Amino acid sequence: MSRRRLFVPPEALTSHEIVLEDEAHHHLARVLRVTAAEEVTLFDGRGEEADARVVAVERERTRLAILARRSRPLPRGAEIILCQAVIRPEKMDWVVQKATELGVKRLVPTLCERSQGHARERSERWTRIAREAARQCGRADVPAIDDVTSWAEALRVGPAEAQRLVLWEDAAGDSPFGKVARPDVATMVLAVGPEGGLSAREVGTARDAGFLTTGLGPRILRAETAAVVALAIAQHLTGGLG
Repeated sequence: MSRRRLFVPPEALTSHEIVLEDEAHHHLARVLRVTAAEEVTLFDGRGEEADARVVAVERERTRLAILARRSRPLPRGAEIILCQAVIRPEKMDWVVQKATELGVKRLVPTLCERSQGHARERSERWTRIAREAARQCGRADVPAIDDVTSWAEALRVGPAEAQRLVLWEDAAGDSPFGKVARPDVATMVLAVGPEGGLSAREVGTARDAGFLTTGLGPRILRAETAAVVALAIAQHLTGGLG
């Protein structure tokens, strides 16, 4: 049986003993039902992990002792920034989860002309989802989740040398993603539109910002499916899947 994993704030791993309260305590004590002397793995979302032993499970807190610390090397592959148009809440939650599993470095929730989701005060929820997905898939780091931003602002994220790609169904035949995406890039910025697609004006704005239009073949994919497929192909091309 694999050892239980739990996200903790980075400052928690600086001490030899840790006291967890509130949500972290609830997850360990009530959800995972750990007991005294059990060993767990803690991770801080920045690549640091620690093995810890449960000292005591109390009513309002769990006490742990650090046994060993280590830095986890990040996997190979490009750092991928996903500019995902805000879509319906349950679908957006799913994209955040799967993007985390697929190693995305940063996720930028983006408001587009045809966005249908409710974006208010959801960044904290998406961060929690990303932390839980990282815990389950064994990541030691957690992708950064930006506050909801405009299309124009999202097109400016990432370093100047990053390859910038925007998915557009009209480009599927002439510019397939698998041929346009470069395997040698250090950073890739990938923009994905909402249900209903991007408008012609938004595509033009992306091109003006240095984005190449590309597609995923002849099939029309849902917004959430397109994001996951593109991430998987990008990771495969750049070595992020091993």
